[in-house]
Amino acid sequence: MGTVKVTGRGRGRTPADTVEISIHLETKSPEYGELTRLNDTKYAGLVRAVEACGFTPEELRTSALHVNAEYEYNADRQRVFAGYVMSQELALRLPFTAERLGRVLEALSGSRADASLEIRFVCGSLAEQRKQLRRDAVADALLTAQTLTAAAGLRLKSILSIEYLGGRGEDASATQLRPVMLRAAAANVTPEEIEAEEAVQIVWETEEI
Repeated sequence: MGTVKVTGRGRGRTPADTVEISIHLETKSPEYGELTRLNDTKYAGLVRAVEACGFTPEELRTSALHVNAEYEYNADRQRVFAGYVMSQELALRLPFTAERLGRVLEALSGSRADASLEIRFVCGSLAEQRKQLRRDAVADALLTAQTLTAAAGLRLKSILSIEYLGGRGEDASATQLRPVMLRAAAANVTPEEIEAEEAVQIVWETEEI
């Protein structure tokens, strides 16, 4: 029994259609009660900012919240309590248009929450796009196998095995926007497309024509 083993690849570029804004709040205070009050004030400012842009408070989601004690060393090199630090990680996701992103950044800059931001451009339908790339990879393998066997005077019979070799590529655009000054960052931007690749390896049984 003859066989032919072929690797097929599906490649594509997908426009980024969604913005993920990661928001980091950090609050310090020597008193725990004051710490929570200050953080609540910052958070309330962020909520008002996103509501002004048409979002609900529930869309501003907290992914992590930590409170840690801070210590320092005094002149006698003794470790003493210095206060508390609260870190809150939040995320806001919105369909991408440069205009809407600009409005959101303007609103966040006016919230006085003293938040640091990281912005990523992603594709909301990337999982479906990857499914299509896997189908393209199978089609690519079939075309290659048919070309090879025809040139050798053979033809394909049944598939003996299919192995998924995995995907390559990032889940976000290579475009990064980490604004130092939010108002300056609220400008038109066109993110790079997201490149992806899927690969399969297929073994067919062959026979002479």
